[in-house]
Amino acid sequence: TLRFTPRVRFLVGELSALGLPGGHFDGILIHFVLHDLPTADRPGILLHLARVLRPGGAVFLREPVGRGAAPSDQIIHLLESAGMHLLSRADESHWFTGPILSASFVKP
Repeated sequence: TLRFTPRVRFLVGELSALGLPGGHFDGILIHFVLHDLPTADRPGILLHLARVLRPGGAVFLREPVGRGAAPSDQIIHLLESAGMHLLSRADESHWFTGPILSASFVKP
């Protein structure tokens, strides 16, 4: 599993309390998380994640966008407002979750 892979870390906890150094991480995976966060907290959390990425680092995102969740364009806008550049986008659908946004972003 990935937990035994060098340079891979799994962190759980309040993001601001983890003491993550700025410009340190190569990549961040956000998988079915944003829709569970309070709408007002999302911009600050994404700014914090962008801050801990090194230049050239990437965010890989997969997020439901139907059934009351934020629409795809709003999620993309939040990440671009955090300073990330959209690399790729795929709009999918799954029988259980409904519409899903899969996207990757890079920090310039």
